[in-house]
Amino acid sequence: MACDVARLANARRLVLFHHEPLYDDEKIASIERAARETFPNTIAAYEGLEIVL
Repeated sequence: MACDVARLANARRLVLFHHEPLYDDEKIASIERAARETFPNTIAAYEGLEIVL
């Protein structure tokens, strides 16, 4: 759903955050890969990530 909203809003980037605490790194990477199929400029947030707006 987030990818569809980002696409419809003509967003330049989508950052996925608020991950399920039980997901390991591979699960997050899998979600990120799947999201990129719909909205290519998607990244999964990670601890320490800084985004300049």
